[in-house]
Amino acid sequence: MTDAAIVNSGAVRPAHIPDEVVYDFDYFFDPAFLADPHRRFLDLLEKAPPVIWNPQHGGQWMVLSHEANFKAARDWESFSSQLIPDAMLMEMMRTLPAGVHIPRMAPITMNPPEHAKYRAPLQSAFSP
Repeated sequence: MTDAAIVNSGAVRPAHIPDEVVYDFDYFFDPAFLADPHRRFLDLLEKAPPVIWNPQHGGQWMVLSHEANFKAARDWESFSSQLIPDAMLMEMMRTLPAGVHIPRMAPITMNPPEHAKYRAPLQSAFSP
């Protein structure tokens, strides 16, 4: 089995995703991206919609343009940072032996307002 076959687990497009936002882009093995990533990304910006659903590597949403990223960063209800929904996390933790804890990657995997208490101490270090 090749590296590409191991990494690439192309996903079936979910029914609620319209065809016009599906864009197949293999960011690990695309020859044009490997040869010139800057040129290939400019090509994506010119040809693909600003928000795409990519079936490569299990399927994921990709936000490409500056404007779309700006909007997505402020719309945490549509573009959540949370990796595992709270209900699923609580169910997983319920099945663990007593005393076992699953650490969370704060604040990167948290949404407002929960992330604010972790983000505040870091903000001054990353602000002008």
